[in-house]
Amino acid sequence: MQRPLNRAHTSNREGRSSAGHSLPHRIILLAILTFTVMATAQAEPLVFSFSDPVGDYTGMIDVTGMSFDFDNATGDYTVTLTATTANPFVGHFRVNINLFNPDAIAADSFFSDAVNDYNLASATTSLTLTGTNPHLLAWHAADRVATNSAATVDPATVRFGANGTEATPVQYAFEDVDGDGQLDVIFHFATQATGIVCGTTSAALTGNTFSGQAIRGTDAINTVGCK
Repeated sequence: MQRPLNRAHTSNREGRSSAGHSLPHRIILLAILTFTVMATAQAEPLVFSFSDPVGDYTGMIDVTGMSFDFDNATGDYTVTLTATTANPFVGHFRVNINLFNPDAIAADSFFSDAVNDYNLASATTSLTLTGTNPHLLAWHAADRVATNSAATVDPATVRFGANGTEATPVQYAFEDVDGDGQLDVIFHFATQATGIVCGTTSAALTGNTFSGQAIRGTDAINTVGCK
């Protein structure tokens, strides 16, 4: 999802087990977040937040909100997560926060505070993460921020073709193609580089997200105009 960094509050969150990891469950916070300017000067302390419906979770922890404030003069940030009393933060879990800003320069477009592993003996409904991230120096009010969407795919890793390893994009653009509020990415490829020929019946797209997660999609195709 994507929104200008103003006042609307929206969220996306996904939880799933961590393959190849000993943790019983995993929290992945993936949110479209919005900014409210708290001060305007040389520095811009900004804050955004989101809420998530109670009961909308997988695993053992029901995260219902997140507040994220940062200073884009220093890159310092504080993330405060909240959970329900019925399903609080307790035991073994992991917190990943990944955000993508298509309005920042490419080198500063991705924010990640990931692989935060916890083992809490006592339950709590509030969890705080702090840190400094230099990418936030390039983030400003009115920027768009997306996560849990195609916009988190790193274009430099994308390949498309008969096997999903052939062609690199010659052009790409971020746009909400289907009007669902999700920021999509449109890739253009040179047909001759895809390895698709008359009679090819399927094509695949592969790549990685900015956080390094592999993606792959395959679909049936029908070649036309063959002679």
